[in-house]
Amino acid sequence: MISVREAALYLKSEYDVEVTPTSVINWIKGEKLEGTKGTRWFTSQLAVDTAMASNTIPPKVGRQRKFTKAQREQMCKMRGKHSLKEIAKHFGCDESYVSLVCRGLR
Repeated sequence: MISVREAALYLKSEYDVEVTPTSVINWIKGEKLEGTKGTRWFTSQLAVDTAMASNTIPPKVGRQRKFTKAQREQMCKMRGKHSLKEIAKHFGCDESYVSLVCRGLR
């Protein structure tokens, strides 16, 4: 058994994933990582390896950008000559997203 602090260090050294001990505790509480609580929280290297192999941890953080900066700039350039509907159809997205990009909110 290893402490959550040791688990965080293990994740950094073996998988180059930086997490805090609090994140490890939350994964255990959320049943994403096998672990136990005595006077402190503990897990095992095997449990960490198993969770990493099954992509249970680390959880995805936010959404990956769908459009690059160049594409968003192109949307803004097209706005002078085309409607939101046309631009959205060209890029395969929602009109409201194009509007947000053109107004500088995305």
